[in-house]
Amino acid sequence: MKPAFNAKSMSKAAVMAALCFIGTTYLMIMIPTPLGGARFHFGDVFCLMAALLFGPLTGGLSGAIGMSLSDLVTGYAIYAPSTFIFRLVQGSLCGLIAWPRAKNGEVTSPGLARSAAACAIATVAYIILFMGYHFIEKRYMWQAEMGTVLTDMAFRLGNSSIKAVMNVIITILLTPVFRTALRRAGTGWVRG
Repeated sequence: MKPAFNAKSMSKAAVMAALCFIGTTYLMIMIPTPLGGARFHFGDVFCLMAALLFGPLTGGLSGAIGMSLSDLVTGYAIYAPSTFIFRLVQGSLCGLIAWPRAKNGEVTSPGLARSAAACAIATVAYIILFMGYHFIEKRYMWQAEMGTVLTDMAFRLGNSSIKAVMNVIITILLTPVFRTALRRAGTGWVRG
């Protein structure tokens, strides 16, 4: 019986975690919005891409490790534990939806529609976790007034929604490029 997580799986997760770290820390674009500014970074894209290319375990670990390490080195260490958990959920959920098991136990390759749905659902789940965390932080840890908290949540939701749409579109556009490159390189890493 083949182990679920072997050296090949660890290699994929390590490479994708490194891309998530680089994408979060260095590959970002500030997007001016009517709600202030949204910080779009490619860490989200690489997390979702890892899930689409390699499945839930690699997707979840890549995002969790890469983006929480980014928090640690960029001065947001207080958020590293929540980032680890939320990104683990996001990447794993995307992979689980994208790579469903058939009744006979075989894994079927995700098509474009399933990949887009997996990215969208996983990103919405992340936004819900993120918003819930910040609501609890502002309201109960910082004891901010409810009006202040709700205003902050509205801004965060608006900016997160803009980033979410960009994440899904860019992930869907870049994943086939990465899949083709990995196949041509002969890595044997790509599923489906």
